[in-house]
Amino acid sequence: MVADLNHLPTAAPSWRACTMIGSIPHSYLIRLRYSDGDVSWIGTAYDDNQCVDTTNGVLRTRSYIGDAVRTAFDKRHWPSLTPMDECEPGRGRIGQDQHLVPEGAIALTVCRLSTMAPQGKTYGADVAKEISSQIASRPTQEYDGTCPTGAAPSIRLVFRYAQGPPAGVTVWTKECGMDNRILESEAPPALTAKLSGLLD
Repeated sequence: MVADLNHLPTAAPSWRACTMIGSIPHSYLIRLRYSDGDVSWIGTAYDDNQCVDTTNGVLRTRSYIGDAVRTAFDKRHWPSLTPMDECEPGRGRIGQDQHLVPEGAIALTVCRLSTMAPQGKTYGADVAKEISSQIASRPTQEYDGTCPTGAAPSIRLVFRYAQGPPAGVTVWTKECGMDNRILESEAPPALTAKLSGLLD
């Protein structure tokens, strides 16, 4: 649990999508005790809208973990935060508030998104480094969640690391560019063509 939580992004973006499901959040308080006698606390909640921050009083993340905490409470077992589906980006990774893709990826799964099940192809460290470098060369701004009517996600990139959760980047059709739900950037045609080629 500690390893998973330490890999979550700590930045709190000003925008995120929240559904309007009627529900009552169930709060959880986690007490961590260390061998030297120190104690720390983490507060979060289970909420159907998944719009709950998690904090230790100093740092805060908006990556939703309420479902994992509820599972840990009910089953006395911490579930992995890394998705089983290779095309799912997960809950984010530390560093994604500074870069669309944090450094150090050892593999990349490129997924074509459609109304049917996503289809992906996985590549090793060389391709992961090449694509992440191209993405890193683009200027970014804070993700605002807006997109022209009719735009849809086209390609998802899931970068994997030796430790911790993956980092996901979604490339959109039309003028939406690409984003990791914290930062966004333009997606140049050359990069989009390169990614399409990786799916062929």
